[in-house]
Amino acid sequence: MSDDAVYKWITLPDKPNVWTRSCWGGERFFHQYSRWTKGHADAIGIATFQALGINSSVIKALAEPAAIAARWVGPLLGASVELGVHPDLDPWLGAWVYTTSNDSSEAENWARDSTRFYECKPGQPLEQRVEEVRGERTLDAATSARPCTLHWIFGPGDTHALIAHGTHYIYDGQSNLSHVELIMAFLARHVKSGSAESGLQEIRAYKWGTETSRLPRCLPECIGISPSDSDDAQSEKILGPELAGHGPSLGLPPQRMEPRGEMGYAFNERRRLPTDVTAGFNRACRSLGFTSGHGLDAARHVAVWAVRAADAKAAGEDIENTHIINFMLPVDYRRYFKKEFLGQPYICTGTAGFTTEISLDHIRAKESEAEGSDAHLDRAFKEVGPLLAQQYRAVADDRELIKGMRPVTEMLGVDNEEFPPFEAINPGDAYTSLGKLESRMRVNYSQDGSTQAPDVIRLLDWFNTSRLTRPQMGLHTWVWKGSITLNVNWSDHYDAQYIKRYVDTVEGIIRRMAAAYGTEKPAGGATVTTSSGASLSNLGGRPGQVLAPRLRKPCTCQQHLRARL
Repeated sequence: MSDDAVYKWITLPDKPNVWTRSCWGGERFFHQYSRWTKGHADAIGIATFQALGINSSVIKALAEPAAIAARWVGPLLGASVELGVHPDLDPWLGAWVYTTSNDSSEAENWARDSTRFYECKPGQPLEQRVEEVRGERTLDAATSARPCTLHWIFGPGDTHALIAHGTHYIYDGQSNLSHVELIMAFLARHVKSGSAESGLQEIRAYKWGTETSRLPRCLPECIGISPSDSDDAQSEKILGPELAGHGPSLGLPPQRMEPRGEMGYAFNERRRLPTDVTAGFNRACRSLGFTSGHGLDAARHVAVWAVRAADAKAAGEDIENTHIINFMLPVDYRRYFKKEFLGQPYICTGTAGFTTEISLDHIRAKESEAEGSDAHLDRAFKEVGPLLAQQYRAVADDRELIKGMRPVTEMLGVDNEEFPPFEAINPGDAYTSLGKLESRMRVNYSQDGSTQAPDVIRLLDWFNTSRLTRPQMGLHTWVWKGSITLNVNWSDHYDAQYIKRYVDTVEGIIRRMAAAYGTEKPAGGATVTTSSGASLSNLGGRPGQVLAPRLRKPCTCQQHLRARL
């Protein structure tokens, strides 16, 4: 971090994220981020799905009940958001207070106001109509009173699309997909009936008001800044250095501070890597001692340095000597659920954050390496991955951090005995980017309760974009249907070729790692042949390499749970 920052990161060798204990800063981040961008950094998820043999009128009739069902599982979608001071907290602690109504009719009004329908024009492809709607209609700003809108686009056949558009402080890409999954699951439960009656019966049977008992009634602002409109200067001093360019580890400085306005307000590009490359990359990461989610983050860290260093060299300047920081990752709210809700899909929010810090000594080229060469970037990747994994796992295993402040624990109604056990989330994968999303968010679409492929509603595709008007860009990664997806958004302050160079660098690291570790699944003690003909032993590792031990699932008996706490 730069020397003029007001707050310094506090790190200890055994607790790299201890800073977060004194600053549960996620809400401040999203609130301030939303203000800086004038609300124009919303998450927009676009899903393409098939409704086999189902008339679009049936889907229309079920669209609002489906929105209500998802809103009940994710109460923040229908909650009003207020800034104030919670009576159970010290007066100087600002808080976000979420309120919802016990009246189901208000939820129905919310769904009616938040749902839009569109048809394709005669002869118009569905993809073209989706782009029209995305560009025109999603300019309707989501607000705290209506934090998300759903845009249904009906194609000429069985294939349709759904755009889920929500405010950035309500959900990100992962939560957006979770939202879409919940809606699709509701449709699958009721679409065969041919009417909305069964769906209406389901949502009217919900115990309205009880859903908010699964959430903190407020989320503390432990930075000690009042949540007023006059604190911008203070907040910028604290968060500004980390947020420059949409987060240093995820973004790059813009080419210009004023947009040209030639091609619209924001752009999106998505790349899908082949399944064999994805499998090879997963194997490479495991062999190097971390998960693929950690590896995707490591590739982004290294690629940011590569692009910035090359630009600095071309300009005859020195790159700023600062940490590369991944400031915010969402914490899965299922951790806070009471036991009956553990493991269910849920629309999580970025309400708690932690930091990852990588010294540039691990990323810079060594004396024997050419700056920006494949050898340099690959070596840096192998050093950064284990360091990130160590920090992620420290957070996942840090009960003090997860519990947060005592008032929050009390408001959650969770004591030491009833706190969700560790097996709810694998600590090795809990705090990756979106690499394990597909496996963690399995939703049953089928009518008979089986785990087979959906027989009515088929989610064909999904990707996440954003609405950006300030100098921002971001690269998000996840795995969809066995393929790594690189999804990059950028505003008109950036040149497309500059963004392409960054994404090419990330993709190059992924492909080289996949090639180096082969594409055949290694058996225990087996020898694997790589694309270059070299042999690797020891479960895919290099000869003589000491592999990181696999994480054991912690015992959840009360004796050991109390000992960990």
